[in-house]
Amino acid sequence: MTFESPDKGRQVIELGTHRDCHFDLVAGDLTTIEADVAVAALCAQPHLRHLAPGIDALDRALRGAIARLRAEGIFTGSWSEILYLSSLPSTIKVKGVILLGLGPTGRNSRVKVRRAFMIAASQAIRLGADHAAFAPAQLNTGLPRYNAEASAYAVLQGISDAVGRMRGGLRRCSFVAPEQELEAVAEKFALAFRRVVEH
Repeated sequence: MTFESPDKGRQVIELGTHRDCHFDLVAGDLTTIEADVAVAALCAQPHLRHLAPGIDALDRALRGAIARLRAEGIFTGSWSEILYLSSLPSTIKVKGVILLGLGPTGRNSRVKVRRAFMIAASQAIRLGADHAAFAPAQLNTGLPRYNAEASAYAVLQGISDAVGRMRGGLRRCSFVAPEQELEAVAEKFALAFRRVVEH
């Protein structure tokens, strides 16, 4: 089901509710969505020529902070590495950003992606977040191709693990994607969400 969000006129596609947490997809990127925390996932390759569009938009809004943190070795992108950024420019709607490591280029696995997003969601809950935003449609894996549906399933599994273990934490998880890609991304996430709920 697609509808216009009543608060900001933003296109939203509902996935459903699981473990007392509402899941949806939202048109936009991590700089425009209003949430308590945004999770930006990056691989460990230090010299990627191009960041994924959603991550690049966030980096530009942060005045190149992500690129600098990587260049200086402060955030390496190793598996499940977490770095929380709380002093954000007013141009970013979220209150904080969690940088999440996805490990070396070409070594992505569903098990590791699941664990990484479980750790990121757990961190969001510990920070007191009610609403977390993720951009998994634009995972900065460094890979030219990856199985988007399998990745969606692993991402949802990891977040579900965290929500199940830390009840009363996150009440809403939004997955952001560019408006022109929203329907295609939603199709993959809807299938993955049903699999997570059924298992």
